[in-house]
Amino acid sequence: MKELMKHRINKVKREHSLIDGAIKALSPLINDEEVTSILPGLITKSRTFTKTELTFQYNTETGEKWLIKGHGAVQEIFVIRQERNRE
Repeated sequence: MKELMKHRINKVKREHSLIDGAIKALSPLINDEEVTSILPGLITKSRTFTKTELTFQYNTETGEKWLIKGHGAVQEIFVIRQERNRE
């Protein structure tokens, strides 16, 4: 059963949960041809209840780290880009 949960929909690995509105917030990354994979990470509670938004954090060795903020939660998102575009 666990294996069934590890699949991708529109470049987004669906092994972990996503906060409400995450797919809509991720649409710029989903539609970016340089992005090969989007990996949702840890969800933490937040005191703010704002509209869901995607925020860039920093570059990593394999891509980038982003945050999705909104609806009382913050979720880490790791984005993998094609190797030729890495610095």
